[in-house]
Amino acid sequence: MKRRLVTAGLAATIAASTAAAFLLWSAHGARSLSDPASARCNAPPVAFGSSIDFADHRQVDLHFTCAGARLAGTLYLPKRPGPFPAVVYVHASGEASRWGWDVPWVSMTVRAGIAFFS
Repeated sequence: MKRRLVTAGLAATIAASTAAAFLLWSAHGARSLSDPASARCNAPPVAFGSSIDFADHRQVDLHFTCAGARLAGTLYLPKRPGPFPAVVYVHASGEASRWGWDVPWVSMTVRAGIAFFS
């Protein structure tokens, strides 16, 4: 019962966030918010760091360089065969900690069969 409530809560939060994003987008005249061509980085080379297997997920460190900036993150994967849909969490600019497995949204998302990149 508790798992159904958590899953329903996650689904409701995702639906509400999607609706809010759509309203924000449409309030701005539904114009394109695409990056300029000079900011694009199509398929940058990815360096895979350490991979750690846990009982309920796999954790992989990733690094890539795009437009001269070295970016890094952690990918959390379900422990079953993929491919998986994925959530990419991007925090604001400046120093910030990555979301880890201890953050409820990360562990709930991965346990639901969705990869999470932070």
